[in-house]
Amino acid sequence: MVKSRAAGADELTDGDELEYFLCSADCRARFEPPIPETYFGITYYHVVADANTLIRFLKLWASIAKLGGDEASSDGGSLPFDGRIVRELREDPSGLETSLWIQNREINLEDQLQYPDLTNKVRATFVMSQANVQKLKKLVSKRQPESLHASTFTVICAYVWVCILKSRAAMEIAGEDELEYFGFTADCRTRLDPPVPETYFGNCLTICFAIAKKSQLVGDEGFLTATALIGEAISKRPQNEEGVLKAMENFFLKMTEMKWERAVGVAGSPKLGFYSTDFGWGKPLKSEIISIDRTGAISLSECRDKEGDIEVGLSFPKIQMDAFASIFADGLEIL
Repeated sequence: MVKSRAAGADELTDGDELEYFLCSADCRARFEPPIPETYFGITYYHVVADANTLIRFLKLWASIAKLGGDEASSDGGSLPFDGRIVRELREDPSGLETSLWIQNREINLEDQLQYPDLTNKVRATFVMSQANVQKLKKLVSKRQPESLHASTFTVICAYVWVCILKSRAAMEIAGEDELEYFGFTADCRTRLDPPVPETYFGNCLTICFAIAKKSQLVGDEGFLTATALIGEAISKRPQNEEGVLKAMENFFLKMTEMKWERAVGVAGSPKLGFYSTDFGWGKPLKSEIISIDRTGAISLSECRDKEGDIEVGLSFPKIQMDAFASIFADGLEIL
C-alpha cells in the first residue's frame, strides 16, 4: 500500500487529503515448499451442513467439472436431498427447536471460547501407519480384552489425545486433577425414524464426550484409559430418534460447563475421502482443515499416498509441536 501527500508538502497536516493505491502480488512461489498454482479453500458453517454434506457437495461439483456437465456427472443417487423437506415433514411436539433457539440467545458461546494467539503457531501432519494402528489394537486387545470399540478411530484418537496432554507440559503447569475433555461427532442419519437419506443436505450430528482427570491420562496406563473412555462414549451415543433428540435438549448448557482450553476435538474423518475429490486435475497434493488453528482440534483424513494410513493434522505453538513430535514417535517406537 502506497500513501501520498499533497504535492510540495513536507509533512501531513489535518487539511491534507490522503490518496491510497492498493496493489497485490502473487506470493505462492515465495513459500517453502512453493504453493501449487491450482488451489482453493472453502469455508462453511456447521449450522448449514456437516462434513458428510460438504464432501458430497464437493465430489458432485468435482464430477461436474471433470466430466463436463450435470448429466454426465451423476446417476441421480448422489444428488443432494433437500434438507428443508425433512424439516417440514417432521413434527416437533416437545418444542425442541424453540428451546434450542432460546438457549442459543441466552448463552453466548463466543464468550466461553478463548481463541489462541495464531502468530506463534505451526502446522504439522503426522501419518499413523496401518502397521502402528494394528499394534495399538493388539495392545488394547491384550490389556483390555473386554473393549468393544477398539476401532482405528478409537485407538488413533486415544493415542493422539494422550500425546497432546503430555506435550502441554512444555507450555503450561496444570493440576493433576484438572479435567480433560475429548469431543467428537457421530452421524445421526440412520438413527432417525424414518431414517434420513445419506444424501441429506444439512447437519445431522450428535456430539460424544470422553472426560477424565489429567492424572488418569498422562500416566503409564494413559493410552488404555483414553481408549476405554472414547470407546465408552461411542457405545453410549444415541441409538434412536428419541435418544438423539434427548441428547440435544441441554446441548448448549453442557457446552458451557466445559473448560474449552482443556478440550480437544476432532475435525474431519478418514471415511470422507478428501483425496478422492478430483476436479480433473488429479488427486489433490494436500488437504488441510484450517479451522484447527483456532479450535485446537485435531484433523483426521485418509492418507494421500498409502491406503490404510491416516493423516493427523495439528496446529500448536512450536515448542509444543516439537514436544509432541518426540512423544508421538517415541511412543510408537516402543510398541
